[in-house]
Parts: sequence; C-alpha cells; structure tokens
Amino acid sequence: MNSKDREKLKIVNMVASADLSVEIDIDKFARTSENVEYEPEQFPGAIIRYTNPRTTVLLFRNGRIVIVGSKSQNDIKDTIVQLVNDLNARGVIRSNTTLTADTIKYNIPNYVALGELEFSIDLDNLLTDPDLNLEYEPEQFPGIMIWIDKYGSTALVFRNGKIILSGNRDIESMNRSFSYLKEVLNKYRLK
Repeated sequence: MNSKDREKLKIVNMVASADLSVEIDIDKFARTSENVEYEPEQFPGAIIRYTNPRTTVLLFRNGRIVIVGSKSQNDIKDTIVQLVNDLNARGVIRSNTTLTADTIKYNIPNYVALGELEFSIDLDNLLTDPDLNLEYEPEQFPGIMIWIDKYGSTALVFRNGKIILSGNRDIESMNRSFSYLKEVLNKYRLK
C-alpha cells in the first residue's frame, strides 16, 4: 500500500435524521418489541437496536427519528425499511396509516470518518500554532481537538497520525477538512 492509500478517509458513522410524519405509540412499541429500550423518565425517545445493519434508531412520539451507526446510505435505507416494517407490524402508528419506507426522506447532518497520515505528529509544537483553534488536555485524552471552522468540522488528531473527523454535513466538506488538516499537520511532522 503506498502512502496515498494510507491517507484516505474511511466513513465510520453517518448520523441521519428523518420525520415519519405520524404520531407513534412508543409505550406499546416498547412493550411489544425485544430490541427496544424505553425509559421516559430518562430520555423521551425509544432506543431501537438493529443488528443487520448494526445501527441504532432514536424514535420519538412525534415520528422524528435519528439513526446512528450507519456506514453507508444503504445502511440508512435498510434501517428505515426495518423500522417501518416493525412499526406497521405492531400497529403503533396512531393515525392508522400504513407507512412506506420509500416515501421517507432523510438527511445526513453529520459524517464521522477515520483518517491516517503517513507520518507521526509533534503535538507539542502543534499546540503553538496561533492560527488554529485547538484544545489539548493530555492528562484526560491523548489527542488534540482542532475546530476547523471554515468547514464546520472538528478533528481529533493523535501523535501516531490518526485522525477522527466529525461534524461534516457532506462528503465534499469532509474531504476538504482532511486535505486542510494534512497540509497543516505536515508542518508538524516528527522527524
């Protein structure tokens, strides 16, 4: 594998949100489902865990959902299909409507990706860069957090050259954030 192959990003999580546009009887759904956690005193939504794909859905009474753990848009679509099938099968839609998965529109407000540079980073010198908005608490966490305001993302940067990028609303801004970071971090290579 050449160095450019190692410097690619891999999406590890896509957070998606959608509105089912129906009211849900969450109490009944939780009682009739094995993969649902619902404790309204602690959190107003039901937590649904799926295994294929391995995703988690936060479902609220008003029909709003958040899907986490997806690694692709197919994972999101498959999760929506499973959720809609579960809701229809249990009769928990208050308006006696039958949902269809293909009519549900979702958006992805957050992509999370892992990247790896071909070099290690001098974190101590990186801290001295006056142009960066960063935070480092080595006693609490081994990485430096860098806010990349122009792309709306946040990066965790580790000495070994590994990077976690989050907060990007699309793949293009994620790639731009990573390119920007590579350029900045190249100045702080460990010799």
